Amino acid sequence: MPDAAPQPRARPGAVPAVEVSGVRLSFEDRRILDGVDLRVMAGERMVILGSSGCGKSTLLRVMLGAYRPDEGRVSVFGRDITAMAEEELNEMRRRWGAVFQGGALYNSMTVGENVALPLRENTQLDDSIIAIMVRMKLDLVGLSDFEDLKPAQISGGMAKRVSLARAIALDPEILFFDEPTTGLDPVTGGGIMRLINDLTVKTGATGVIVTQDMSCAFTCADRIALLHGGRVHAVGTPGEIRDSSDPLVRQFINGDPDGPIPFRLCRDNCAGALRAPPRRKSGRRPRPGSGEAEPAASP
Repeated sequence: MPDAAPQPRARPGAVPAVEVSGVRLSFEDRRILDGVDLRVMAGERMVILGSSGCGKSTLLRVMLGAYRPDEGRVSVFGRDITAMAEEELNEMRRRWGAVFQGGALYNSMTVGENVALPLRENTQLDDSIIAIMVRMKLDLVGLSDFEDLKPAQISGGMAKRVSLARAIALDPEILFFDEPTTGLDPVTGGGIMRLINDLTVKTGATGVIVTQDMSCAFTCADRIALLHGGRVHAVGTPGEIRDSSDPLVRQFINGDPDGPIPFRLCRDNCAGALRAPPRRKSGRRPRPGSGEAEPAASP
């Protein structure tokens, strides 16, 4: 069994590392996020749970600045990233690392080159120093002497670990994880959970973890937020979520097909209550100073 979640690590008097306020986001006529409010305190691990298609990964991308919301704001260490120009946002991105589903490694590069990429793009370090740092980061995730292999030569679990080594290359203050245990066997998944806990404790980084894996949630979380209907439905410690009497929370954590979350879906289930006017095209929102044209509003 994976190690039990440690006691909450949020620092006394800590300010939010990430604060999401009133965020709404629509793709075409479907509203994905419908007024999300969430605070992630500096030094804690926040797990975001929710059903498939509820907008968890979309919310993560809003936090990362990949999507600009239609309404609301996202503040990172007190700075509103939704209003930043791309150059300023890129400076902020050096303060966080991200591990995406599947690892998102460059297949044409070796493992070592993938891990070295943030160092080469964001520092002026000599190649010899970068090589030492790559070995150190890979050693932290339990992959010594893997530098010369290509992603096609390693397993999915190893690829997740390489992605994690790359994410910590710049010693980030925040680590974002998108479904870190999806597609992994229980032993490998348990190892990834232990790595998440160990690395955030050792580095003092804040963790934001999107998952549907209840074992991952209760193993890694200081606090859990359950997303439903485009909003945060419940927030609490693992114990508070586990002991909740809320029918929707109970259904989700117990995996019951009967309850407020429908098992049978149709287009209206997914879009009906969250349908929004098709005001903008889907995809990434242009930023001030980016030189991109703002889509014209539909009549």
